[in-house]
Amino acid sequence: MDSPEGSVNDAMTAEIDRRVNEVVNSDPYAAYEQRTDTIYSRYDYIT
Repeated sequence: MDSPEGSVNDAMTAEIDRRVNEVVNSDPYAAYEQRTDTIYSRYDYIT
């Protein structure tokens, strides 16, 4: 029989794996472009 601690550890491990995979599979250029677009849109608003 699994202890409650084991199931909590399994859930935490699964969440960590999910977050790591999300970062690994994400496109860094897409995040950069989104930031750049935000900066330019703020600049347009100011000028």
